Amino acid sequence: MGSLTNVSNLSNHKSTGLHNEDPLGRAVALVAIETIFALAITTASLLGNALVIYVVRKDSRLRTITNVFIESLAWTDVCMAFLHMPFWVGSIITGRWVAGQTFCPWAAAMQFTFGICSILTMGLIAVNRFFKVVKSNSYAKYFKSRRSAVFYCLLVWMAAALLATPPLYGWGVMRYHDKFALCTLIWDKQHLSYVLTIILGVINGTTVVIFYCYYKIYKTVKSSSTNVAAHLQNNASHATDIKLLKSTFAVVCFFLATWMPVSLVVVYETVGGRPPRFVFASVIFLMFTSSCGNPIIYGILNPQFRRAFLSVFKCRLSFATDEGSTSNIFAQSRATAQTSTLHCEKPPNALAPTSVG
Repeated sequence: MGSLTNVSNLSNHKSTGLHNEDPLGRAVALVAIETIFALAITTASLLGNALVIYVVRKDSRLRTITNVFIESLAWTDVCMAFLHMPFWVGSIITGRWVAGQTFCPWAAAMQFTFGICSILTMGLIAVNRFFKVVKSNSYAKYFKSRRSAVFYCLLVWMAAALLATPPLYGWGVMRYHDKFALCTLIWDKQHLSYVLTIILGVINGTTVVIFYCYYKIYKTVKSSSTNVAAHLQNNASHATDIKLLKSTFAVVCFFLATWMPVSLVVVYETVGGRPPRFVFASVIFLMFTSSCGNPIIYGILNPQFRRAFLSVFKCRLSFATDEGSTSNIFAQSRATAQTSTLHCEKPPNALAPTSVG
C-alpha cells in the first residue's frame, strides 16, 4: 500500500514538474511569449536607436545643435538595450537573476543611470527649444555651437550617474525584484529620503520644467503666427522648427506615458499594495518600449529623419540587390562622405533649407 502511495506522489510530481521548474510558476507558453516580446523590444531598441545615431552623424542636414541632444538620447536607449536589457531577458527566460548577486546592484545602477539620463536629456531638449523660440535673442549665448551642446550632454550623463549610484554606497538599496524580473531600486519606507529625491527632485522636477518650456513655446508660436520673422529666420526654417518641436514633444509624452504606469505601481507597492505579477510584468514591458519608440516617432513626425532613414534603407537595398555594382556603391559612398549626405542618388530638392538649431 505504501509503495502505491509513493508511485502516486511521484506521478503527481512529474505532472506538475514543468510549472514548478519556473520560480514564478509560469506555464511554458507564457515564458515563451514573454521571451519573444522581450527579445523584440531589445532588438528594436538597439537597431532603431543605432540608426538614429548613424544618420545624425552622417547626414549634414541633421548636424544641428538640437540633434546633438537627440543623439545623446539615442545613446541612452542603445546603452539600455545593450548593457541592461540582456539581463532582463535572461531573467524572463529563467525566472531568476542570472548574473550573480554581486553584480545585481551595479546592473540596477546602470538602468537608473540610463533612465535618469533620458529624462534629463529631454529636459535639456525642452530648454534648448525654449531659448530657440521664446528667448531667441539669448539662444546664441547659451547654445553657441555643437561643441557646447556636447558639453551639456556630458554634464547630464555625469549628473545621471551621480544621482543613480547612491544606493551602491548605502543611501537606498538595490536588489532583485522577482515580479519585475529586474535588479532595481527597492522603493520602501526605510529609504524614503532617496526615493523622494528621485521622484520629486529629478522626475517630477524635470517634468515640470519640460511642460513649462513647451507651454511657453506653444504660446509664443501661437501669438507670433502672423509675424514669424520676429522669432525665426524664415518660413522654411520656421516649418522645420515646428516639426522638430512636434517630434520632440511627442517623444516626451511617449516617455512619460510608458514610465508613468511603473511609477504608479511602485508607489502602490511602497505603501503596502500587493499587485499581481501580471501587473508588474506589464508595466515593465511598457517601460522598456520607451527605448524603441523614439526612432518610430522621428520617422513619422520629422521629415528630415524620415528622408535620412529611407536613404539608408535604399542604399542597403541597392547594395544587396545589385551584385555587379559594388564598385559603384563604394564610389557613391565616397561621394557621400564628401557631400555629407546619405543619398545613394541625390533626388531633386533633397537639400531643403533647415534651421541651424
